[in-house]
Amino acid sequence: MTLTPLETLLGSAIISIITALSVRLVLGGSFVTKAQCRLNHEQECRTNGSIQRKLDIQFRMLRALILHSDLPTEKKEEILNERGVSR
Repeated sequence: MTLTPLETLLGSAIISIITALSVRLVLGGSFVTKAQCRLNHEQECRTNGSIQRKLDIQFRMLRALILHSDLPTEKKEEILNERGVSR
């Protein structure tokens, strides 16, 4: 039996629709809604902002400790002017 191109196209379309519906039914509950995505994004932005503020505070505290330590002036300047580049 030989199928015409139109019959092949219709058969593949029907198979695609059945597959799409079955995937939608099986995985329908695991999709993330737009509202959930927006909420997660807002929480992540708030968390990143608070982490950055905490890191800034720690950085200022470390600079103050170095400035008020008994290290020689040259060593203090070397430490404070370091850019964190690994050698």
